[in-house]
Amino acid sequence: MVCKPDIEACMMSRCRQCKQNFKNHILTNILDKKKSIKWYQWITSTGRVEKQEFSGTVLQCVKVLQSKTPQYLSHVFVKRKQSTYFEYIKDNAGDSTVVCQVDYAENFTLQHQDQIQSAHWSKKQVSIFTAYAWMGGSGGEGFSFGFVSNSTDHNKYSVITCLEILIDEITSIMPDVQEIIFFSDGASSQFKNRYILQHLTNIMDKTDLNISWNYFSSSHGKGIVDSIGGTLKRLVWFEILAGARVTSAKDFVDVCHRKTTTIIVGFVQQVQFDTTRRLLEKSFEKTVSVPNLRQQHHIKVLYKDIIEYALYSTREETYVFRF
Repeated sequence: MVCKPDIEACMMSRCRQCKQNFKNHILTNILDKKKSIKWYQWITSTGRVEKQEFSGTVLQCVKVLQSKTPQYLSHVFVKRKQSTYFEYIKDNAGDSTVVCQVDYAENFTLQHQDQIQSAHWSKKQVSIFTAYAWMGGSGGEGFSFGFVSNSTDHNKYSVITCLEILIDEITSIMPDVQEIIFFSDGASSQFKNRYILQHLTNIMDKTDLNISWNYFSSSHGKGIVDSIGGTLKRLVWFEILAGARVTSAKDFVDVCHRKTTTIIVGFVQQVQFDTTRRLLEKSFEKTVSVPNLRQQHHIKVLYKDIIEYALYSTREETYVFRF
């Protein structure tokens, strides 16, 4: 499909030599364009993704494939660039740099051992914000974090509250930290939105830390943070099976404190989320959108209310945006 898979122009369908490869190597080699066939395709219908069967000619099927090829090539290129940079920076970060991956674990449903049948319909859930920090490059240490709350809203106020707690924990462990490089998936309701990016400039202004944020390509955000959430939930579930009573996020955290010292677990109260909302809600009403943010995968904070963004982390072509 392309001349060189590591060249941006080729993978973005801008190369003069290979942008016609699909036509030259596939379309022109179809033996019977009118032959009837059936194929399956994933379609989003009424908010759900479904696998549907289609029928038509070979030419119609190949045309559908051709229309999806540019997006696929772009996705593969960005995915490889981001994962390569992630692996590189973990091993080559400076002594005063922290590389941190963050994510929300799937909510944990609170249950009781030998509960009555009607309790099945009135279960509560707790939310777990997970993070792992590589401190000081390959020779440094790694620390796991889990912040648990009764609120299951994974919105901008929840993320900001947990981020500020996380940064306080990092600076207390590593007082000489000068830079934090964040990685996460591209969930727009959680991490990839104008409000989080604008507030990062406030955090930089307040802490004097150099901050950048890198997003993995869609569906490629799994990592060590998923094991943190899984470990905490497993520890608590085993205690429930043994008869422990866990009815809230506070109980969840208490069990984690008894069962593990390798993960730093904290309880986040609702009043902390409410305070964040009260402080930022009005200012967020004036926050403007970052152009084509969904296509960007690298954000660097420059100054208060000023960021630099790029398609991927190591790209030389960048853009500056002022909120």
